[in-house]
Amino acid sequence: MDSLFDLRSSSRIRKRKCWSGERLVPPPVTAAAFTSQPVTASTRAATAPSATAVKPTAAATAGQPAAASGEKPPTSGAVSLGVPRGGRGRELGRRTDPSLPTDVEIEEMEPLPAENIDAVITNNLVLFRSIGGLQEQNQKLLKIVRELGSKMEAEEREYREALDQEQSEAMREAIQDLAAQLERQKKSSDMTIQAYMKERNALKAMLARAERSGLHAGINGDINGVAGPIKNDLAAELEDVQARFEAYKAEMGTDSVKLQEELQQAHHNLGQVNVMLAKANAKIEYLTDRHRMSQDEAALHTRDLDNLTKRNQQLYDRYIRIDIECNQAQQELSEANSRVKQLRNENANLRAKKKI
Repeated sequence: MDSLFDLRSSSRIRKRKCWSGERLVPPPVTAAAFTSQPVTASTRAATAPSATAVKPTAAATAGQPAAASGEKPPTSGAVSLGVPRGGRGRELGRRTDPSLPTDVEIEEMEPLPAENIDAVITNNLVLFRSIGGLQEQNQKLLKIVRELGSKMEAEEREYREALDQEQSEAMREAIQDLAAQLERQKKSSDMTIQAYMKERNALKAMLARAERSGLHAGINGDINGVAGPIKNDLAAELEDVQARFEAYKAEMGTDSVKLQEELQQAHHNLGQVNVMLAKANAKIEYLTDRHRMSQDEAALHTRDLDNLTKRNQQLYDRYIRIDIECNQAQQELSEANSRVKQLRNENANLRAKKKI
């Protein structure tokens, strides 16, 4: 009987230390504890709360197969979404696995350095120190998504404005170049017309002089030998007109070559403008697709945030249930302690009666 009560007393002390967060090594069980009197109904009633107090631990560690199998928990300093780590839930978990770190150690732990995108996602989207940290991270992610959407819309709007301005400037320059070419062509045509008019007037004047000279020669005859000098003057004037006409033809050929070169250059510039316009249209399509992909990613992030919010609510509900179960277990433990105390008093009375 003494060994049985010593075992119960040590169990009660261990339970109190477990509720206070201390790490304990289970004491060795001796054979004397099992060689005493048989267990009675009162003994079963006294030991029943201990089994009830262990049930929340199994519920709390249902999502932690690694800890139940003896593996060490992650040392990233954060709490996983699948395992509640708040308040009494941590203490219940430590009762099953004494190797779990304390709250102070968890707070002092630094997160593992992120070596790839999976580690970044794990540190920022999967592991959280508490429910408050999860809610704060949700708010940060919502803010980031909104800022990203606003930034993408602003960039697309600025790009469209810049592209429209570039297209307008290119069209304006092309129109100005065409207007300048038409103006030069008009001036060249006017000069050609004026040269033809001058040549026509010169030929008319030559014809009039030739007619007057021929009429004068018919009247006076060739007695004085005047016809010879007149013919020489006409030949010289004709050679002069032919020389000017050849010079004009050479000048017109040069001008036509220049006009053809300018026309080819204008066609080349127009082709470049068309190529730039095609590139701009292709870039617009690319940016439109990219914007649509960004919107899809933003929608995906929003859905992920909704899922995380639901997961947060589920964890919070689970935490409330575990807290209620812990309170019930604590009440049952108190009742068991009072029952043990009562049995101890009865044992003392029985000893006294036995001695008497």
